[in-house]
Amino acid sequence: KGHFHHPSGIAVTPNRTVLVGDSYNHRILEITMEGRCVACVGKVGDGPLQFQYPKGIVINKDTGQIYIADNNNHRIQVLNPDLTHCNTFGSKGSKQGQFNHPEDVTLDSKGFVYV
Repeated sequence: KGHFHHPSGIAVTPNRTVLVGDSYNHRILEITMEGRCVACVGKVGDGPLQFQYPKGIVINKDTGQIYIADNNNHRIQVLNPDLTHCNTFGSKGSKQGQFNHPEDVTLDSKGFVYV
């Protein structure tokens, strides 16, 4: 599936695989602890499961949903545990709910999202 080009963002899933944001390849890879790539989603673009420099990744421990800071699309993409698209929120700007090149994303214990 190719080589990493500027990996940014990493998270360990509940089933002990590793998700890596392959930023300059505009994709997310799922890798086993042994280093084998088991899934790859994304390509450059601005639609669902399309990224422009994905950065930070966090997994909701209760739902398994994956939150990804989609840097140059100025949004957060939410994926289901099987790496299908769930939701997208945010747009470019400085008002509430808008982002300017989000670098990272995290969740608190109640599931609130911080960008």
